[in-house]
Amino acid sequence: MTEVKDRRERAIDTPESSGRLGRSTTFRVLGILIVVIAAIGLFFLAIRDSDDESPTQAEGAVVTTTVVDEVQSPVEVTFPLGRFENTDSGLRTMELTETGSYIFRTDTGRVSGRFEVEGDLFKMDSAFDPGTYRWTFDDEVLKFQVVEDANRNRYAFITYPWVLSEN
Repeated sequence: MTEVKDRRERAIDTPESSGRLGRSTTFRVLGILIVVIAAIGLFFLAIRDSDDESPTQAEGAVVTTTVVDEVQSPVEVTFPLGRFENTDSGLRTMELTETGSYIFRTDTGRVSGRFEVEGDLFKMDSAFDPGTYRWTFDDEVLKFQVVEDANRNRYAFITYPWVLSEN
């Protein structure tokens, strides 16, 4: 292809005349190849996911598998009753009776009320505020963890470990 300009002829190389592709043509070909490869990849992903009924990460699901070698039944612990001592916060005693009453004794006084146990929850009701605690009993030690209690004085000392006493 030739171009006439100012009455002078000038030869311009074109892909057909030079035997090589120009830059813009190369980028177009690369772009088309990338799009084709991406489309093929998406096609195969769609086919693979349609055969698999489990959720994919694209759906935001988390799939976990748990293998249990041995089934263990939980050890059921009955709520302990009796007299308990706490020496971590000074000598204090707590008595828990079969009738659902409690008595806390400290060096400054005595507090009593009613309690009930539902599973691992110990629910207290007193002249003050009610309180709910999660309890555990292991090796003659009764421990409470606060679930909900507005009475800070009570949960400040009830969360210390209580040791079952002989008396």
